Amino acid sequence: MRKSIHYTEAPKNITEALIAGKRVIGFLPTPEKLVRIEKKTNLSDKNEDRAKITISLNTDSIDFFKEHAEKQNVKYQTMIKEVLENYVQNYRKNL
Repeated sequence: MRKSIHYTEAPKNITEALIAGKRVIGFLPTPEKLVRIEKKTNLSDKNEDRAKITISLNTDSIDFFKEHAEKQNVKYQTMIKEVLENYVQNYRKNL
């Protein structure tokens, strides 16, 4: 049997709380807009701040990126990198 959850900080008037609340708009671009067109630079400069990692991802996520990457003729890893960089840029400036 599950223990019931008792919310002590919930507003008394939910309607007023929703009206007064702040709408959060998604900041991540669509797959079509995800890949930046970057000016070619010296490879040593481009890789200077990069680190190679190994990561396990859900196969559905990988398939999603592979499908959209193929349509745009880019590597799916590039698209995943862009998502992570967009996430960091958005939250670094908002924290």
